[in-house]
Amino acid sequence: MVQEPWINKDRILGFGTSDVLLYRSSNGIGPRSCIVTKGVTAFSLPQFGNRDMTTICLTHKVSGREVQVLISSIYMPSETDPPSATMELLYDY
Repeated sequence: MVQEPWINKDRILGFGTSDVLLYRSSNGIGPRSCIVTKGVTAFSLPQFGNRDMTTICLTHKVSGREVQVLISSIYMPSETDPPSATMELLYDY
């Protein structure tokens, strides 16, 4: 999970290896959160994402059965009142 990633022209930089996956919100404004994975099965949950929040579903095996875990990277600027509407949607999910 990364807070305030290095951005240039709306691209997140600094993760130069080709074997990592980068997840971020899809709204064109420079993101303040992202999640980087390597060697795991995961997919983005864009309905729980915005500039300040990135959420993925990670699948792994525990005792022989697949388990899904939601992981969220949340940037909480001091000038806003938590929780955001997107964070409340994730909590309700």
